Amino acid sequence: MNDITLYLHVGSGKTGTSSIQKFLSENRSELWKSCSCFYPRANKIDLHEGKLINHQIFFLNNDFDKQKEKILSSVKYCKSKSKNKMILSAELLFETEDARHLAEELTRLPGVNLQIIIYLRRQDHWLESAWKQWGYKSQKYSDIQDYVNKRDCSWLRRLQLWENAVGKERLIVRCYEKEQLSRGLIVDFLDAVGINYDGHTWTEHKDLLKGFQRDAMEILFLNKDFCVDENDNRLQYFLEEYLGESYQKGSFENYSFLSPQERLSIVERYADSNATVAKEFLGREDGRLFYEPFPDSNEKWEPYQGLTVEKIVPIFMQMLHNLDTKMNKRSHTKNILSKKSHFFNKIMNNRFIRSKNVYSYFQKRNRR
Repeated sequence: MNDITLYLHVGSGKTGTSSIQKFLSENRSELWKSCSCFYPRANKIDLHEGKLINHQIFFLNNDFDKQKEKILSSVKYCKSKSKNKMILSAELLFETEDARHLAEELTRLPGVNLQIIIYLRRQDHWLESAWKQWGYKSQKYSDIQDYVNKRDCSWLRRLQLWENAVGKERLIVRCYEKEQLSRGLIVDFLDAVGINYDGHTWTEHKDLLKGFQRDAMEILFLNKDFCVDENDNRLQYFLEEYLGESYQKGSFENYSFLSPQERLSIVERYADSNATVAKEFLGREDGRLFYEPFPDSNEKWEPYQGLTVEKIVPIFMQMLHNLDTKMNKRSHTKNILSKKSHFFNKIMNNRFIRSKNVYSYFQKRNRR
């Protein structure tokens, strides 16, 4: 069998991983046919067809042997079809000790060249984004400042753990910021796995890098007791469905959760370790890991004033309006289906139709 390169995309989280995974899933066929690249799904048959956005399902089982077996099965399938690349993507792996242990095991597979892809985001932006995704739902943190103080965002320490597990030569480190993604995240990721974006017919995908505007986030924060844990997204999904795009933000849109002084303090806290990452893992002698200019402590900034009646009433009215609209549509659809069903039953009960055995014919068809 041929040798393959196994790319394990481990995150980190909040670096566009969902967009990458959705692109890979939607373009699974093009990757398979034109790029000799395998993005597996969980089914045991035709692993290169169907839907599977990310591979967290490969690693959620606490049984290490079963995790390894699932990956080995995919590797074997990839080789049997003479493909030379395989990608697994699960952002939860970046901070997981078991994932590093598993990756170390994969380095010993014959005929497999393991490569670990890691995207890094500047710490002030990462902390703010992580707070809006996970931190606000946790009872461990009183506010975003408390979250910033308690979270360790030393990318150097994390990379060193991965280096100890698989070796520095297997680490592909990229930076998640628009200054270093001139053609976008997807083009950059494909470049990391040795695929030229141009010259292929890709399925376009929607931008998933969206979140809520400040007032909507405050509503979520005030209802944190509703959440079971940091991964409980029920309330987020509810707001996404019934608030609409008017209360969503765009990709890389600036937020003002942290003041310029707080941002600068975070950037300075990790400046030395980031410089070491740039030199040791990216070969940048100037020590510049991130290219975006440092925050200006004199930049004009106003702290969030909180929710007011004038702010919150339009939000809830928008939700009620959208909820009512959706419920009316569902009710209308249900009525149409009910009328069709009544009409069908009326016809089926017609004596003439019953005498011609049409009724039994349709009964048989419906059982199939």
